Amino acid sequence: MKNLVNERATRVGLCFGLLAVGVLGWGTFKGAEGEGSFHAAPLAPREAFAAQAPDGAKIYSTLCASCHQAQGTGVHGMFPPLAESEWVTGDEARLIRVILHGLTGEIQVKGETYNGTMAPFGGALKDAEVAAVATYIRRNWGNKAPAITTATVARERRATASRNKPWTAKELNTTTDAPATRAPARPSTRP
Repeated sequence: MKNLVNERATRVGLCFGLLAVGVLGWGTFKGAEGEGSFHAAPLAPREAFAAQAPDGAKIYSTLCASCHQAQGTGVHGMFPPLAESEWVTGDEARLIRVILHGLTGEIQVKGETYNGTMAPFGGALKDAEVAAVATYIRRNWGNKAPAITTATVARERRATASRNKPWTAKELNTTTDAPATRAPARPSTRP
Protein backbone atom coordinates (compact mmCIF):
# COMPACT_ATOMS: atom_id res chain seq x y z
CA MET A 1 0.00 0.00 0.00
CA LYS A 2 2.86 2.36 0.88
CA ASN A 3 4.42 1.81 -2.57
CA LEU A 4 1.07 2.63 -4.21
CA VAL A 5 0.84 5.89 -2.26
CA ASN A 6 4.45 6.77 -3.16
CA GLU A 7 3.76 5.96 -6.82
CA ARG A 8 0.69 8.22 -6.85
CA ALA A 9 2.65 10.98 -5.10
CA THR A 10 5.36 10.66 -7.69
CA ARG A 11 2.81 10.91 -10.53
CA VAL A 12 1.08 13.90 -8.96
CA GLY A 13 4.44 15.57 -8.31
CA LEU A 14 5.59 14.85 -11.84
CA CYS A 15 2.36 16.26 -13.32
CA PHE A 16 2.71 19.38 -11.21
CA GLY A 17 6.36 19.61 -12.19
CA LEU A 18 5.54 19.39 -15.89
CA LEU A 19 2.87 22.04 -15.43
CA ALA A 20 5.37 24.27 -13.63
CA VAL A 21 7.92 23.76 -16.42
CA GLY A 22 5.38 24.60 -19.08
CA VAL A 23 3.96 27.66 -17.37
CA LEU A 24 6.79 29.00 -15.23
CA GLY A 25 9.88 27.36 -16.62
CA TRP A 26 10.89 25.80 -13.30
CA GLY A 27 9.69 23.23 -10.82
CA THR A 28 10.43 21.00 -7.89
CA PHE A 29 9.07 17.54 -7.38
CA LYS A 30 9.14 14.99 -4.60
CA GLY A 31 8.78 11.35 -5.41
CA ALA A 32 9.61 7.88 -4.11
CA GLU A 33 13.24 8.38 -5.06
CA GLY A 34 13.52 11.56 -3.04
CA GLU A 35 13.41 15.24 -3.83
CA GLY A 36 14.63 16.65 -7.08
CA SER A 37 14.40 19.85 -9.02
CA PHE A 38 14.66 20.86 -12.61
CA HIS A 39 14.73 23.99 -14.67
CA ALA A 40 13.65 24.43 -18.24
CA ALA A 41 13.01 27.36 -20.51
CA PRO A 42 9.40 28.51 -20.43
CA LEU A 43 7.15 27.76 -23.37
CA ALA A 44 6.70 30.50 -25.91
CA PRO A 45 3.53 32.54 -25.46
CA ARG A 46 0.81 32.39 -28.11
CA GLU A 47 1.86 35.80 -29.40
CA ALA A 48 5.21 34.34 -30.47
CA PHE A 49 3.48 31.85 -32.73
CA ALA A 50 1.23 34.54 -34.17
CA ALA A 51 4.33 36.59 -35.04
CA GLN A 52 5.75 33.83 -37.24
CA ALA A 53 5.79 34.50 -40.95
CA PRO A 54 2.70 33.28 -42.81
CA ASP A 55 3.02 30.08 -44.82
CA GLY A 56 2.46 30.91 -48.49
CA ALA A 57 2.02 27.25 -49.45
CA LYS A 58 -0.71 26.80 -46.86
CA ILE A 59 -2.51 29.97 -47.95
CA TYR A 60 -2.27 28.84 -51.57
CA SER A 61 -3.67 25.38 -50.85
CA THR A 62 -6.53 26.89 -48.83
CA LEU A 63 -7.57 29.76 -51.10
CA CYS A 64 -6.11 29.26 -54.57
CA ALA A 65 -5.60 25.58 -55.40
CA SER A 66 -9.27 24.80 -55.97
CA CYS A 67 -9.18 26.94 -59.12
CA HIS A 68 -5.50 27.13 -60.09
CA GLN A 69 -4.80 23.53 -59.01
CA ALA A 70 -2.19 22.21 -56.58
CA GLN A 71 0.61 22.43 -59.17
CA GLY A 72 -0.45 25.82 -60.55
CA THR A 73 -1.58 24.32 -63.86
CA GLY A 74 -5.04 25.92 -63.83
CA VAL A 75 -8.00 24.38 -65.64
CA HIS A 76 -7.98 24.64 -69.44
CA GLY A 77 -10.52 27.20 -70.61
CA MET A 78 -11.66 28.08 -67.08
CA PHE A 79 -8.87 29.10 -64.69
CA PRO A 80 -5.52 30.33 -65.98
CA PRO A 81 -2.29 28.58 -65.05
CA LEU A 82 0.11 30.21 -62.62
CA ALA A 83 2.99 27.93 -63.56
CA GLU A 84 5.35 29.79 -65.89
CA SER A 85 2.80 32.59 -66.27
CA GLU A 86 3.86 36.09 -67.23
CA TRP A 87 1.14 37.38 -64.88
CA VAL A 88 2.93 35.73 -61.96
CA THR A 89 6.57 36.27 -62.86
CA GLY A 90 6.13 39.72 -64.37
CA ASP A 91 5.25 43.00 -62.68
CA GLU A 92 4.92 42.35 -58.95
CA ALA A 93 2.54 45.29 -58.45
CA ARG A 94 0.16 43.84 -61.03
CA LEU A 95 0.13 40.47 -59.26
CA ILE A 96 -0.45 42.11 -55.88
CA ARG A 97 -3.34 44.13 -57.28
CA VAL A 98 -4.96 40.98 -58.67
CA ILE A 99 -4.69 39.23 -55.30
CA LEU A 100 -5.98 42.27 -53.39
CA HIS A 101 -8.90 43.25 -55.63
CA GLY A 102 -9.55 40.32 -57.94
CA LEU A 103 -9.73 40.16 -61.72
CA THR A 104 -12.63 40.00 -64.16
CA GLY A 105 -13.06 39.64 -67.91
CA GLU A 106 -10.76 38.37 -70.62
CA ILE A 107 -7.12 37.68 -69.88
CA GLN A 108 -4.39 36.18 -72.07
CA VAL A 109 -2.11 33.72 -70.27
CA LYS A 110 0.53 31.74 -72.14
CA GLY A 111 -1.23 32.46 -75.43
CA GLU A 112 -4.67 31.26 -74.27
CA THR A 113 -7.69 33.43 -73.54
CA TYR A 114 -9.58 33.01 -70.27
CA ASN A 115 -12.76 34.85 -69.37
CA GLY A 116 -13.94 34.71 -65.79
CA THR A 117 -13.71 36.33 -62.42
CA MET A 118 -11.19 35.89 -59.64
CA ALA A 119 -12.39 36.85 -56.17
CA PRO A 120 -10.59 39.59 -54.25
CA PHE A 121 -8.61 38.48 -51.20
CA GLY A 122 -7.51 41.88 -49.90
CA GLY A 123 -10.21 41.91 -47.24
CA ALA A 124 -9.32 38.43 -46.02
CA LEU A 125 -5.52 38.54 -46.10
CA LYS A 126 -3.07 40.75 -44.24
CA ASP A 127 -0.17 42.31 -46.11
CA ALA A 128 2.26 39.64 -44.87
CA GLU A 129 -0.10 36.89 -46.05
CA VAL A 130 -0.46 38.44 -49.51
CA ALA A 131 3.33 38.71 -49.71
CA ALA A 132 3.72 35.08 -48.61
CA VAL A 133 1.29 33.62 -51.15
CA ALA A 134 2.54 35.87 -53.95
CA THR A 135 6.13 34.85 -53.22
CA TYR A 136 5.11 31.20 -53.08
CA ILE A 137 3.56 31.26 -56.56
CA ARG A 138 6.46 33.31 -57.96
CA ARG A 139 8.95 30.64 -56.81
CA ASN A 140 7.22 27.37 -57.65
CA TRP A 141 6.27 25.26 -60.70
CA GLY A 142 9.10 26.58 -62.84
CA ASN A 143 8.59 30.21 -61.80
CA LYS A 144 11.79 31.97 -60.81
CA ALA A 145 10.79 35.47 -59.80
CA PRO A 146 11.97 37.50 -56.81
CA ALA A 147 10.13 37.48 -53.50
CA ILE A 148 7.49 40.10 -52.75
CA THR A 149 7.87 41.99 -49.50
CA THR A 150 5.21 42.96 -47.01
CA ALA A 151 6.22 46.60 -47.51
CA THR A 152 5.51 46.33 -51.25
CA VAL A 153 2.07 44.85 -50.56
CA ALA A 154 1.33 47.60 -48.02
CA ARG A 155 2.33 50.24 -50.57
CA GLU A 156 0.07 48.71 -53.25
CA ARG A 157 -2.80 48.37 -50.78
CA ARG A 158 -2.51 52.08 -49.91
CA ALA A 159 -2.21 53.09 -53.57
CA THR A 160 -5.37 51.17 -54.48
CA ALA A 161 -7.37 51.69 -51.28
CA SER A 162 -10.24 53.36 -53.11
CA ARG A 163 -10.61 50.41 -55.51
CA ASN A 164 -13.96 48.67 -54.91
CA LYS A 165 -14.22 46.32 -57.88
CA PRO A 166 -12.05 43.70 -59.60
CA TRP A 167 -9.46 44.81 -62.13
CA THR A 168 -9.58 44.00 -65.82
CA ALA A 169 -6.51 42.90 -67.72
CA LYS A 170 -6.73 46.04 -69.82
CA GLU A 171 -6.66 48.27 -66.73
CA LEU A 172 -3.69 46.43 -65.28
CA ASN A 173 -1.74 46.63 -68.53
CA THR A 174 -2.21 50.36 -69.14
CA THR A 175 0.32 52.91 -68.07
CA THR A 176 -2.35 55.46 -67.07
CA ASP A 177 -2.98 53.46 -63.90
CA ALA A 178 0.60 52.33 -63.37
CA PRO A 179 1.22 50.44 -60.15
CA ALA A 180 2.71 52.51 -57.35
CA THR A 181 5.91 50.45 -57.32
CA ARG A 182 6.84 51.37 -60.87
CA ALA A 183 9.19 54.29 -61.37
CA PRO A 184 7.58 57.33 -62.96
CA ALA A 185 8.32 57.91 -66.63
CA ARG A 186 11.24 60.27 -67.29
CA PRO A 187 10.37 63.48 -69.06
CA SER A 188 11.61 63.78 -72.58
CA THR A 189 14.78 65.83 -73.10
CA ARG A 190 13.98 66.52 -76.74
CA PRO A 191 13.02 70.13 -77.67
